[in-house]
Formats: sequence, C-alpha cells, structure tokens
Amino acid sequence: MAKRRARYVPKGKRSAGRQSASSRGRAAGARRSPSTSMALIKLPGAAVLLICLWVLYALLTHPRFMVRYVRIEGLQLLDEGRVRSVMALGSQSVFRVRTKQLERELIETFGCIEQAAVACRLPNQVQVTVQEYQAVVVWESGGNRWWLDAQGRVLGGSTDPGALITIHDLRGTNDAPAGFVVGPSPVYARDLAEALPGVRDVDYTREHGLVVYAPERGWPVFLGRDGDAHRKVAILVGIIAEYGERGDRAGSIEYVDLRNETNPQIKLASSN
Repeated sequence: MAKRRARYVPKGKRSAGRQSASSRGRAAGARRSPSTSMALIKLPGAAVLLICLWVLYALLTHPRFMVRYVRIEGLQLLDEGRVRSVMALGSQSVFRVRTKQLERELIETFGCIEQAAVACRLPNQVQVTVQEYQAVVVWESGGNRWWLDAQGRVLGGSTDPGALITIHDLRGTNDAPAGFVVGPSPVYARDLAEALPGVRDVDYTREHGLVVYAPERGWPVFLGRDGDAHRKVAILVGIIAEYGERGDRAGSIEYVDLRNETNPQIKLASSN
C-alpha cells in the first residue's frame, strides 16, 4: 500500500491560519464587551436613583421640614382662625404644600379676598399674603351677617363687623343674599355712620329705608335709601334741639320722616 504523502503547507499559510483563529477569538470577545460595559454604566445610575429617592423620602418625612409656622398678612375683615382652618396645613412637609391650589381655595372660599399669595420658606414656615376687597357696611338678616362693598356686592360672611356700621334687615327682605343686596346704598350708610359717630347699628325696611332713633328721645327717624346723609343728620339735630326746648311736647313726636331732606315731615302722636 502506497504511503500517503503529507500535504505541504507553507509557513506563511499556517501562521495566517493561527492568526485567523486568534482574530476570531478577539472578535468574539469584542462582541461581548459592549453589554458588559452597559451593565457597568447602569450600576452607578441605579445607585444615584436610589440615593435620590432616599433623599426625597427624607425631605418629605423629616420633622425639621414639617410645617410649624403659618404667617398670614393683609387680613382686615377675615378672622385668622378661619383662614387657617380652610388651608388645613396640619403637620405636613413644606415640600408637600401646594401653594397655587391653596391660593385658589382661599379666593373661592372667601369672597372678600381679591388676591392671595402662598409661599413656603425653609425649613418649616408658610407665608400667606392676602389682599381683601374694601368692605363698606355689614348686612344682617335672620341672625346672619355679610360684608358688602360700595356697590352692594356680597363679599362673604361676617362674624365681627369691627368698626363698620351694621344694617339690620328687619323684614327679612334679603335673608340669603347671593351676589348683591338690593336695598340701601352702602355708601349712604357709611356716610351716615360718619355723620353719627355714635351709631353703629341701623334698621332697614323697604318702605322707610334706613331707620335710626333720635338720641335720648327714641323717635324713629326714616332716612330712606340714599341721599345726603350729612344734611339729613343736620336737620335731625335741629329738630331735636327745637323740640328739646319745648319740654313735654318733645314726647309727642311719633316719628320723623327725612326720606326727602328738602321736605322733612314730623308726625305727632295722637292725643288719644
């Protein structure tokens, strides 16, 4: 049997074969390296995310950042306690306070608030600044009170009239006002309070308008819904002085009608 002749392979070709195998190995290693690199890149990112979540949790729950001080400025008509109760901040983090939402709630809840600004200050303070509409009088009907502006618009419920004059709706003509009170001019009532500094309460009926009672006499004085309050008060002072000089006859007056200041009327009580 003839011997099989060995195939001759030149040196250069053998080296090329080995190099080709080595290159294939390196290529396979190169194909694996991107995924390994991506994993190494993602690990720091995940660690940073976890750290951020932990910091956020710490900020939201740490006692140092819980609301402890609420400062409210600009209140003229509203009671501070009512404003605090509507905001209902309680013990929450300053980072959870929704300032814009609170501003809307204050304006929608209290008709006398024209503008509201809420801001948080670290570490634990909330600053509230409000601007109220200008109330002129207080309207009372059925035991409830409301602030009115110069046009008679209802600004909201009132618990304390302060220095404002209160108009008492004797007949319940507007016992649940919504929007506006149709009745006496608020500016006229305000002017009346200026002309009679000691008077802070007046009555109102549709037929007589505003009603006050002569000091030390008790006569009802019908003043109407509008007019020159200072002039009407000057006429009333003159009537009181004139009838005061007449002694007993002063008690015979039933009422004084000043609805038309150019034609004041005095009704004497019947002798019967």
